[in-house]
Amino acid sequence: MISRSQFDRVADHFREVLDLVDGFPESDRERFDAVLEDEEDRRAIAIAINGLMHGKPAIKARFEHCLAILQRLDLATWPLLTVWLALRHPGRFYMINADTARRADLTLDWNGFCQSQRQVMNR
Repeated sequence: MISRSQFDRVADHFREVLDLVDGFPESDRERFDAVLEDEEDRRAIAIAINGLMHGKPAIKARFEHCLAILQRLDLATWPLLTVWLALRHPGRFYMINADTARRADLTLDWNGFCQSQRQVMNR
């Protein structure tokens, strides 16, 4: 079992990572930081994002789990969902911003994610 201090360190690491991301929306960052203040939510987000990036199940299942947690915490945005894979696998996955998603009429789900990644790669 992961201890509270380990989840705290994971949350701190998430904050450090987002500090380095150019173009990450400030409003998403503020909401994300606010959620990390709650111990139970911090644990849920740490498990979801870690699972998305490093989990053993298929990427679709990991994506859908992370999306469900973000939705439950009212954090489901394109940048917050896609930044982690884009950083973990640059050149394979891309961070999608809200304007790009809106212009392409993407739905925030697995099919929309796949479509978004194909569109970026085909530019």
